[in-house]
Amino acid sequence: MEWAHDLRSRLVEVAHTLPEPGNQLVAGLAVGDTSLLQPSLDHDMKAVSLTHLVAVSGANCAIVVAGVVAVVAAFGGGRWMRTGSAALALTLFVIIVGPQPSVIRASVMAVILLVALSFGHPSRGVPVLGAAIICMLVVNPEWALDVGFTLSVLATGALLVLAPPIARRLGEWMPQRLAVLISIPLTAELACQPVVGLLTPGLPVYGIVANILTEPAAPVATVTGILAATVLGVSPTVGAALLWLCWLPAQWIAGVARVCAHLPFARTIWPTGFAGLTLSLVMSGAVIAVLLWPRARRAAATIVVLTLGVSLTSTVIVDSWHRVGTPTDWIIAACDVGQGDALLVRPNATTHTVMMIDTGRDESLLSACLDRLGVSHVSVLVLTHYDVDHCGAYRAVAGRVERAIVGKPVDLFESGVVEDLSRAGAEVEFGHAGLSGDLGETDFRWRELWPVAGHPDMQSGNPGSLVIRADWAGEPDMSALFLGDLGEDAQRALLSSTVVRPITVVKVAHHGSADQSAQLYERLHALIGLVSVGI
Repeated sequence: MEWAHDLRSRLVEVAHTLPEPGNQLVAGLAVGDTSLLQPSLDHDMKAVSLTHLVAVSGANCAIVVAGVVAVVAAFGGGRWMRTGSAALALTLFVIIVGPQPSVIRASVMAVILLVALSFGHPSRGVPVLGAAIICMLVVNPEWALDVGFTLSVLATGALLVLAPPIARRLGEWMPQRLAVLISIPLTAELACQPVVGLLTPGLPVYGIVANILTEPAAPVATVTGILAATVLGVSPTVGAALLWLCWLPAQWIAGVARVCAHLPFARTIWPTGFAGLTLSLVMSGAVIAVLLWPRARRAAATIVVLTLGVSLTSTVIVDSWHRVGTPTDWIIAACDVGQGDALLVRPNATTHTVMMIDTGRDESLLSACLDRLGVSHVSVLVLTHYDVDHCGAYRAVAGRVERAIVGKPVDLFESGVVEDLSRAGAEVEFGHAGLSGDLGETDFRWRELWPVAGHPDMQSGNPGSLVIRADWAGEPDMSALFLGDLGEDAQRALLSSTVVRPITVVKVAHHGSADQSAQLYERLHALIGLVSVGI
């Protein structure tokens, strides 16, 4: 509905003006809108199991229902008035955030509970959850295949069945409030990890800790965010003030995510597929046995220790192998992103100033490569053209880019890439022959050679690929040419439009396809040719 879209748009627009990085989470905490969430923070949130905070769930629905019931009761509203008002508010909230399966599940549970209470029949959580599942699957059986629905059901079931006894057992060793605080993320993690492990292989070592640290902040952010979204259309000043109150806990959550995600061994190695699922189920069952069944505690603890020990040891070995096998004195690096380009250039082996040419299509492969090479900031990003194997993973670096050089967009997808980069903080500039820079180093310079204005039919797509030449004048004394996906006709046009001098390294155009100009490569006389086809 248009009014719901306008409400979300106002919320996102005002949230965007708040300081980084907390502003990226404000809309998500309030109404599940993650359009401001940048890839770097999204990666950190996933690494420590915090993404559920920016996905509308039962907690958001419970806040809406409880808030409306409290307000109506304060004005003397009776049982049916409270129920009707809560149901109406819940319906409007679902319209605002969208009919996501997890939201529908929480809403159906709330409606069943409200109806039961209206007739004076208090209900228990597990039967209500079961009734909600049955109703939803009768209406739409395909929801059974939805990951969000599955995780929502697992987490809710764990909180209803496992959290109370685990909290009581933990309460024997610590204050009861702390025991409850720990039991909530612990049980949710135990229930969801087998499924999450299928989607994102690895064990989030600091996931429970991160959730405990953010648990008190999330409800505050959600309440103030929902109030702000409601008030913004009536009083922008009051709404903006409420968003600032929402930003404070959001900033804390973002900080926890970033710190925990960058601690050593934040995510350990874990098997994939059926083996990983089986091991996760065994691991979760063993942890539950340690906490709840004293007779099985010794055997279960042995399973937990052995499993975690093997996982951590494997992580240490693989991480050490990667560190030993990754050169630190690189000048040009080609990331293995399959058949696609993702190249890194820097003036010398000691600087942290990096120029990146294309991103490939796979965000996870690109992020892994950047982490392995120690690249956290990109001074200049060049997207040679908008084919997905050259720019598809741009979101993985959007928040790290200072300046982006791109071709002029010709459709909605390309315009979206430009807008996303700009919104992430990059200074976006349209490339053209003659554009140049030095990355702040006197012995290094890059220059764009193509496309030129004299070839109007070669301004976009493969023929319009931005061609970059880089020259090192000091140590090392070398040069490189990056040809994007330039075909033979465009390569010939390049030869006729500029002086092409011999170089040291050439990034072979179009992944080594046969559509090449032999004359160009003879003129280049390169010592090294990079062909980006993956391994």
